[in-house]
Amino acid sequence: MGRRCGLAALACLLAAGSAVAATAEERLARGEIVVTRLPAAHKGVLGGQSRGVVAAPLDRVWAVLNRSCEFADYMPNFLESWLIDRAAMADVGERHSWQRDQLEVTMEEYRLVDWPGDTVLFYNVLDMPFPVSDRWYLLEMTREPAEHLIRWSQLVGNLKSTDGSWQLVPWLDTGHTLATYTTISEPGIELPGFILDIGLNQSLPGVIKALRKRVMQSGKAGS
Repeated sequence: MGRRCGLAALACLLAAGSAVAATAEERLARGEIVVTRLPAAHKGVLGGQSRGVVAAPLDRVWAVLNRSCEFADYMPNFLESWLIDRAAMADVGERHSWQRDQLEVTMEEYRLVDWPGDTVLFYNVLDMPFPVSDRWYLLEMTREPAEHLIRWSQLVGNLKSTDGSWQLVPWLDTGHTLATYTTISEPGIELPGFILDIGLNQSLPGVIKALRKRVMQSGKAGS
Protein backbone atom coordinates (compact mmCIF):
# COMPACT_ATOMS: atom_id res chain seq x y z
CA MET A 1 0.00 0.00 0.00
CA GLY A 2 2.80 2.40 1.01
CA ARG A 3 4.68 1.76 -2.24
CA ARG A 4 1.56 2.43 -4.35
CA CYS A 5 0.97 5.72 -2.48
CA GLY A 6 4.58 6.71 -3.06
CA LEU A 7 4.34 6.04 -6.80
CA ALA A 8 1.07 7.94 -7.00
CA ALA A 9 2.62 10.92 -5.22
CA LEU A 10 5.59 10.85 -7.60
CA ALA A 11 3.26 10.77 -10.59
CA CYS A 12 1.40 13.80 -9.22
CA LEU A 13 4.66 15.70 -8.79
CA LEU A 14 5.73 14.93 -12.34
CA ALA A 15 2.36 15.96 -13.69
CA ALA A 16 2.52 19.20 -11.70
CA GLY A 17 5.94 19.97 -13.14
CA SER A 18 4.66 19.47 -16.67
CA ALA A 19 1.66 21.67 -15.95
CA VAL A 20 3.89 24.50 -14.70
CA ALA A 21 6.02 24.38 -17.88
CA ALA A 22 2.92 24.36 -20.08
CA THR A 23 1.35 27.18 -18.09
CA ALA A 24 4.34 29.46 -18.79
CA GLU A 25 3.79 29.08 -22.54
CA GLU A 26 0.06 29.63 -22.13
CA ARG A 27 0.71 32.78 -20.12
CA LEU A 28 3.02 34.11 -22.84
CA ALA A 29 0.35 33.39 -25.43
CA ARG A 30 -2.14 35.41 -23.34
CA GLY A 31 0.23 38.37 -23.36
CA GLU A 32 1.49 37.96 -19.80
CA ILE A 33 5.10 38.51 -18.76
CA VAL A 34 6.77 35.46 -17.25
CA VAL A 35 9.39 36.24 -14.61
CA THR A 36 11.91 33.71 -13.33
CA ARG A 37 14.36 34.32 -10.50
CA LEU A 38 17.82 32.89 -11.15
CA PRO A 39 19.77 31.12 -8.38
CA ALA A 40 22.53 33.22 -6.82
CA ALA A 41 26.12 32.12 -7.19
CA HIS A 42 26.82 33.62 -3.75
CA LYS A 43 25.26 35.97 -1.22
CA GLY A 44 24.54 39.45 -2.53
CA VAL A 45 23.98 38.43 -6.14
CA LEU A 46 20.56 39.13 -7.70
CA GLY A 47 19.50 37.45 -10.90
CA GLY A 48 16.34 37.21 -12.88
CA GLN A 49 14.83 36.76 -16.28
CA SER A 50 11.65 38.12 -17.83
CA ARG A 51 9.99 36.98 -21.05
CA GLY A 52 7.17 38.53 -22.97
CA VAL A 53 5.68 38.54 -26.46
CA VAL A 54 5.90 41.82 -28.36
CA ALA A 55 3.19 42.23 -31.00
CA ALA A 56 5.57 43.20 -33.80
CA PRO A 57 7.96 41.50 -36.23
CA LEU A 58 11.41 40.58 -34.96
CA ASP A 59 13.27 43.09 -37.14
CA ARG A 60 11.23 45.99 -35.78
CA VAL A 61 11.85 44.99 -32.17
CA TRP A 62 15.56 44.50 -32.93
CA ALA A 63 15.78 47.99 -34.42
CA VAL A 64 14.34 49.52 -31.23
CA LEU A 65 16.77 47.63 -28.98
CA ASN A 66 19.68 48.81 -31.10
CA ARG A 67 18.77 52.45 -30.40
CA SER A 68 20.33 52.06 -26.96
CA CYS A 69 20.98 55.76 -26.46
CA GLU A 70 17.19 56.25 -26.29
CA PHE A 71 16.68 53.94 -23.28
CA ALA A 72 16.47 56.88 -20.87
CA ASP A 73 13.39 58.06 -22.80
CA TYR A 74 11.31 55.03 -21.88
CA MET A 75 13.03 52.34 -19.81
CA PRO A 76 11.97 52.36 -16.12
CA ASN A 77 14.36 54.19 -13.74
CA PHE A 78 16.81 55.17 -16.49
CA LEU A 79 18.20 58.69 -16.01
CA GLU A 80 21.02 58.52 -18.57
CA SER A 81 21.76 56.18 -21.49
CA TRP A 82 24.85 57.08 -23.50
CA LEU A 83 26.18 55.00 -26.35
CA ILE A 84 29.98 55.33 -26.21
CA ASP A 85 32.61 54.68 -28.86
CA ARG A 86 34.84 51.72 -27.99
CA ALA A 87 37.84 54.01 -28.54
CA ALA A 88 37.16 55.23 -24.99
CA MET A 89 38.52 51.92 -23.66
CA ALA A 90 42.02 53.42 -23.63
CA ASP A 91 40.93 56.14 -21.21
CA VAL A 92 38.89 53.72 -19.11
CA GLY A 93 41.88 51.42 -18.71
CA GLU A 94 44.14 54.16 -17.38
CA ARG A 95 42.53 54.06 -13.94
CA HIS A 96 40.79 51.41 -11.86
CA SER A 97 38.42 53.65 -9.91
CA TRP A 98 36.19 56.46 -11.11
CA GLN A 99 33.90 59.09 -9.70
CA ARG A 100 30.66 59.58 -11.62
CA ASP A 101 31.36 63.19 -12.63
CA GLN A 102 34.87 62.33 -13.80
CA LEU A 103 33.60 59.47 -15.92
CA GLU A 104 30.85 61.57 -17.51
CA VAL A 105 33.30 64.32 -18.47
CA THR A 106 35.71 61.79 -19.96
CA MET A 107 33.01 59.89 -21.87
CA GLU A 108 31.28 62.98 -23.26
CA GLU A 109 33.64 63.31 -26.23
CA TYR A 110 33.05 59.67 -27.21
CA ARG A 111 29.24 59.73 -27.32
CA LEU A 112 27.50 58.16 -30.31
CA VAL A 113 23.99 58.11 -31.75
CA ASP A 114 24.33 54.67 -33.36
CA TRP A 115 26.41 51.51 -33.15
CA PRO A 116 29.57 51.79 -35.33
CA GLY A 117 30.11 48.01 -35.17
CA ASP A 118 29.02 45.09 -33.02
CA THR A 119 30.84 46.13 -29.83
CA VAL A 120 30.34 49.46 -28.06
CA LEU A 121 30.40 50.92 -24.57
CA PHE A 122 27.24 52.01 -22.81
CA TYR A 123 26.99 54.44 -19.89
CA ASN A 124 23.87 54.12 -17.78
CA VAL A 125 22.50 55.85 -14.66
CA LEU A 126 19.61 54.34 -12.71
CA ASP A 127 17.32 56.40 -10.47
CA MET A 128 17.05 54.61 -7.12
CA PRO A 129 14.49 55.28 -4.35
CA PHE A 130 15.61 57.06 -1.17
CA PRO A 131 17.86 56.39 0.71
CA VAL A 132 19.81 54.56 -2.04
CA SER A 133 22.04 56.72 -4.24
CA ASP A 134 21.78 56.49 -8.03
CA ARG A 135 23.52 53.48 -9.56
CA TRP A 136 25.83 54.28 -12.49
CA TYR A 137 28.09 52.10 -14.58
CA LEU A 138 29.89 51.76 -17.90
CA LEU A 139 29.22 48.54 -19.79
CA GLU A 140 30.89 46.78 -22.66
CA MET A 141 28.02 45.76 -24.92
CA THR A 142 28.19 43.28 -27.80
CA ARG A 143 25.51 42.35 -30.29
CA GLU A 144 25.19 39.25 -32.43
CA PRO A 145 22.82 40.24 -35.26
CA ALA A 146 22.39 36.73 -36.64
CA GLU A 147 21.16 35.57 -33.22
CA HIS A 148 19.35 38.83 -32.37
CA LEU A 149 21.30 38.84 -29.12
CA ILE A 150 22.79 41.74 -27.15
CA ARG A 151 25.06 40.99 -24.16
CA TRP A 152 26.77 43.29 -21.67
CA SER A 153 29.20 43.27 -18.78
CA GLN A 154 30.27 46.06 -16.42
CA LEU A 155 33.67 47.72 -16.78
CA VAL A 156 33.43 50.37 -14.03
CA GLY A 157 30.71 51.80 -11.82
CA ASN A 158 29.28 51.86 -8.31
CA LEU A 159 27.77 48.39 -8.59
CA LYS A 160 30.10 45.53 -7.77
CA SER A 161 29.13 43.87 -11.05
CA THR A 162 26.33 43.57 -13.56
CA ASP A 163 25.91 41.33 -16.58
CA GLY A 164 22.94 40.62 -18.77
CA SER A 165 21.40 40.18 -22.19
CA TRP A 166 18.48 40.73 -24.53
CA GLN A 167 17.48 37.83 -26.79
CA LEU A 168 14.82 37.97 -29.50
CA VAL A 169 13.26 35.02 -31.31
CA PRO A 170 10.15 34.66 -33.50
CA TRP A 171 7.05 33.78 -31.49
CA LEU A 172 5.59 30.68 -33.16
CA ASP A 173 4.19 31.59 -36.61
CA THR A 174 2.37 34.70 -35.46
CA GLY A 175 4.70 37.37 -36.85
CA HIS A 176 5.29 38.48 -33.28
CA THR A 177 8.50 38.37 -31.23
CA LEU A 178 9.43 36.71 -27.94
CA ALA A 179 11.78 39.02 -25.99
CA THR A 180 13.88 37.65 -23.15
CA TYR A 181 15.68 39.98 -20.74
CA THR A 182 18.26 38.52 -18.34
CA THR A 183 20.16 40.33 -15.60
CA ILE A 184 22.66 39.18 -12.98
CA SER A 185 24.13 41.81 -10.68
CA GLU A 186 25.83 42.35 -7.36
CA PRO A 187 24.54 45.73 -6.18
CA GLY A 188 26.88 46.13 -3.23
CA ILE A 189 24.16 48.07 -1.41
CA GLU A 190 23.71 47.70 2.36
CA LEU A 191 19.99 47.02 2.37
CA PRO A 192 17.91 44.04 3.50
CA GLY A 193 17.77 41.37 0.82
CA PHE A 194 13.99 41.42 0.65
CA ILE A 195 13.99 45.11 -0.34
CA LEU A 196 16.44 44.44 -3.18
CA ASP A 197 14.29 41.50 -4.22
CA ILE A 198 11.20 43.71 -4.41
CA GLY A 199 13.06 46.14 -6.67
CA LEU A 200 14.20 43.36 -8.98
CA ASN A 201 10.75 41.78 -9.12
CA GLN A 202 9.32 45.14 -10.22
CA SER A 203 12.02 45.98 -12.76
CA LEU A 204 11.98 42.60 -14.54
CA PRO A 205 8.46 42.92 -16.00
CA GLY A 206 8.91 46.68 -16.29
CA VAL A 207 11.54 46.48 -19.02
CA ILE A 208 9.35 44.19 -21.15
CA LYS A 209 6.37 46.54 -20.76
CA ALA A 210 8.54 49.51 -21.72
CA LEU A 211 9.91 47.72 -24.78
CA ARG A 212 6.41 46.81 -25.96
CA LYS A 213 5.24 50.41 -25.63
CA ARG A 214 8.27 51.79 -27.48
CA VAL A 215 7.90 49.28 -30.32
CA MET A 216 4.25 50.21 -30.72
CA GLN A 217 5.19 53.90 -30.82
CA SER A 218 7.86 53.21 -33.43
CA GLY A 219 5.28 51.44 -35.58
CA LYS A 220 2.92 54.43 -35.45
CA ALA A 221 5.77 56.82 -36.28
CA GLY A 222 6.73 54.74 -39.29
CA SER A 223 3.20 54.32 -40.63
